[in-house]
Amino acid sequence: MKKVYPAIFEKDPVGYGVYFPDIEGAVTQGNDEIEAMANASDALSIMLEDLLKRGENLPEPSNIQDLKIDENSFVALVSVELSDYSKKMKYVYPAIFLEEENGTYSVIFPDFAGGSQGDNLNEAILEATEALSLLISSYIDDNDKLPEATKLNDVRLDKDLSDYQDKYIVTLIQADPEPYLNSNKDS
Repeated sequence: MKKVYPAIFEKDPVGYGVYFPDIEGAVTQGNDEIEAMANASDALSIMLEDLLKRGENLPEPSNIQDLKIDENSFVALVSVELSDYSKKMKYVYPAIFLEEENGTYSVIFPDFAGGSQGDNLNEAILEATEALSLLISSYIDDNDKLPEATKLNDVRLDKDLSDYQDKYIVTLIQADPEPYLNSNKDS
């Protein structure tokens, strides 16, 4: 099933930030327009697959002429083929990205005791993907039951993180624990 949604690409100091106005939590970044577009496709696929997995209806895409942007932004249509992507999607959990005073990002996984960080949003996403993959691999190696993923709309900041009230992003991260499993390591 092919789906197309508009994405807003915003020029920032480290490249491009991308978000989908119709899909809550579908955000990403890239060092340049090409990387941002590739990352946008992944972010859109993850979020749409999660909505379908939860039995929710997909929102109607906005008309690109109705979207308001500034001179540092542009709108592009991003297309994904969900049937192909769903074959790859195995472990998806929410993550909270907290923007620090110095512009770096700390990442919290509400369903796990662990997190990561990055110098910018793009690096934080990459580090979060690896950290989540490692966390999940440890559960699998120890034969522990994985926690059920919290629904994106149910993710909230703890009271002790109230300083970040206007400086955080909640999105889904896809993990691939396969390379980190003990059963796949050479003895």
